[in-house]
Amino acid sequence: MSFVTTLKEQSPAYAAYTALPRQPKNAPRFTDSPHGYPIVEPGELFCRMDGVGRPCCGTKLLSTESLLYHMEAVHGAMRTSRPVEKQWSSSDLGELERLHYFYKHLMKDEAYPGKSKHEGYSGKAKTTISPEVEAMTRTTAPTRTPDAPKPGLKRKFPFPASNGGAHRTIPPPRSTLKRKKTAEESSTDAFVAQMILTPNKRPRPTGLTSTLLRASPPKPPSQKLEPLALRGEKLLKEIAVKEASIKSELKESQLKEVRIKAELLEAQLLEAQIAQDVSKAKLRQLDLGKELKEIVEKDGRVRARLEGVAEGRGRVVDLLDDEDG
Repeated sequence: MSFVTTLKEQSPAYAAYTALPRQPKNAPRFTDSPHGYPIVEPGELFCRMDGVGRPCCGTKLLSTESLLYHMEAVHGAMRTSRPVEKQWSSSDLGELERLHYFYKHLMKDEAYPGKSKHEGYSGKAKTTISPEVEAMTRTTAPTRTPDAPKPGLKRKFPFPASNGGAHRTIPPPRSTLKRKKTAEESSTDAFVAQMILTPNKRPRPTGLTSTLLRASPPKPPSQKLEPLALRGEKLLKEIAVKEASIKSELKESQLKEVRIKAELLEAQLLEAQIAQDVSKAKLRQLDLGKELKEIVEKDGRVRARLEGVAEGRGRVVDLLDDEDG
């Protein structure tokens, strides 16, 4: 449970503060710290900076962190001078007591459930303060209830005692009468006395002694402790075995690492060979392109010659025809 939740459960004033839709009446302005940053108490939701046309801003935020951002963004509070927020826990009763009084003073002009009658409100409390905080947050001195009368002889001295006039009480004297022993206790005492006086003769136990002897469990056989040297040797052997197993595992991991590196090197060599073959194929493609170009050019030249020969033949045929005519 968080610190603010605990405060809300244990302080009626703070529970009413969080339920208000507006700022408490006559709420004072923030007090500045020595560094110039306003002092914001844990759990505060309303902004108490200077407002426009009113003493305080009065804006309600969802959390104390949102309130700090509002003060820095709207009112110009310096973030660099913000003090470090201390993280309180629900077991810090002193801080709970201080905040209970703070919100009680802040809500002095408001009526809320749990407010005492002398503060101007007689409603029933919906939330109660824990006994620990209630004992620490009493506004008046606790009234001492008289102690219950104790059995004994009370003797008043002619002079008062040091505790504010109270007279001392003398306890009654202890009774000197002895309680009558039972038959079982008497038989036990007789048995012990006879064992001490006549150690060679062992009488048969009766009464409570015989019951205790019959009920007592047999003693376990004494176990010899293992010598410290043997235990040390065993521990050293176990450590040596563990060390050997760790070394073998380390060696296997090293061999595996070497195999992986070798496979990686083979893959790199294969990749280089493939790249070389690709480059050779590209060069061969270029050579084939050049040869194809030369063949096309030669083909053009041959076709041009054939066209010239055909044209010459046509001229010869024309001349022959003219001569015959």
